[in-house]
Formats: sequence, structure tokens, C-alpha cells
Amino acid sequence: MDVYSFCPQYKNESYLLRMVKKDDAADLLKVYSDKKAVPLFNCDNCGGEDFYYTTEEQMKQAIDYWLWEYGRKGFVRWSIISKSNMQAIGTIELFHRNADDYFSNCGLLRLDLRSDYEKAEEISKILKLIIEPAYTLFDCSKIATKAIPTAAERIAALKELGFALSNEKLIGHDGTQYASYFVLGMRREKDKIIDSRCGLHCSTCEYKQSCGCGGCIATNGHPFYGECSLARCCQNKGAAYCGACSEFPCELLTEFSYDAEHGDTPKGARIEECKKWRVLSE
Repeated sequence: MDVYSFCPQYKNESYLLRMVKKDDAADLLKVYSDKKAVPLFNCDNCGGEDFYYTTEEQMKQAIDYWLWEYGRKGFVRWSIISKSNMQAIGTIELFHRNADDYFSNCGLLRLDLRSDYEKAEEISKILKLIIEPAYTLFDCSKIATKAIPTAAERIAALKELGFALSNEKLIGHDGTQYASYFVLGMRREKDKIIDSRCGLHCSTCEYKQSCGCGGCIATNGHPFYGECSLARCCQNKGAAYCGACSEFPCELLTEFSYDAEHGDTPKGARIEECKKWRVLSE
């Protein structure tokens, strides 16, 4: 999935993550004018920007810039919607970072949150929505996010999720060294999870959260829409996934992958993913 062609949504019982919208300006102004919240925002490498806004016009300009960056494939900015009141109570930014320091091939995550939601339990609920999909969406081997020493609730949530404080410094455009980054350990290629029969990634599918879908493996070939003929075929042949079948790529898989209405983007993507899985399994 190309996150810059289609930005997926993720949700649980408490929160919804969706692409930021201009209509979020009034809600987000409450976040970015929150004097208790702003000191916890990550301003590293942002040219002196402190993200403290006091007018709706400033907030709209920021959103316009975020959408412009998305259009040029710079980063993705999701609004965090509280399902209890359907208000935007913060944002998450993510992008793939390549650099000459430790934080290369890294998904860099920025979390800006209204201060009344800066609680370990809520932060954990929010981050759980995006952490696993981020590896695939941003083709990264690790995820890093900043939490300054005074951000006790944030640090508690990160540690619960498996992040560890790194001693490495992130090197800025001008050579400035930035600290206090927590990293969710390196993921080696061979450790990537085969999470479907056909090569699609369940972790990045919008229906996983919206329809409560467990995926074709966990549901024994019965995802959210009913029985999947591809999964059934794979299972009947005793193959862990389509790429492990002696007939791969078969006519049925090709038909699914290249279907005009429901096929892959780009066409043939799941077949190529199965080929990668075969290499990793050797």
C-alpha cells in the first residue's frame, strides 16, 4: 500500500486516526494553544518552529502545510479523534527517515496531544493503532519518537509498548544533535510476519479495525466479508501462504490481484509480496 496514494484510517473503541482535514482547525487549536501540551511536542529539526498557535488562522496555515507535505510525499499527518466526543484531540506525524546517523531507515513518529489526554493509558491506546502498520506503510526497520524526561506519562506508555530510550543522537540538518529518543527495536527482514495467505498485509488493511476483521489466517479463511476462496485453496493444499504453493502464482491468485475493481494497487502487489516471503523463508 502506498500511504501517499491512499491514507488508511485506524480505530479502536476509544480513538480514530484519519487524515488531517482543514475542518479540524478549531479542535486542533485547543491542542496547539495548550501551554501544558506544547513543551512535550517534538520540534527537533523544524527550523525554530515551536508549534504554539493562538489563532485559528495560524492553525489553518499549519494544516495547509501538513497537507502540502503529504502531497509531495514528505510526511503523513493523522488527526486523533476521540470517539467520546468526536473532537480532534491531537495529531500523529510519521515519515520514513534516511540519514547518516543511527535514525536511518526509521519511521519517525511525532505525537502532539492535548494535555488532558497526556495519560499513559490513553497514549498507549492511540499508539497501538499505528505502530504495527507503520513498519509496512513507511518501509522502516524501527520506529523512533521523542519523549523528554519530564514527559512521565508518555515515557510510561512507550515503555509499556516496548520502546527503549536510545543513547544515540539524531543529527539535524545543521548538525545539531538531538536526544531523548525512544526506539521500538530493530526489526530484521527475516522476522517480518506473514500475516495473510495471499500476500496482502492485514496490519495495514482499513477493514481490520473498522470491521473487526481478524484476517484470513486467524479466522481460518473467513475475513470480514465471508469465506475467501484464495485462503480456502491455500489451506486445502497445506500451504502457509500462496507463495509456498507449487502452483504459485496460480490463475486464481492472478485473477484476484489484477481484478479491475477490487485488485491490488499497484496490480500484482500481493504476488510480489509473496515472492519476498519466499526469499525470507528460504
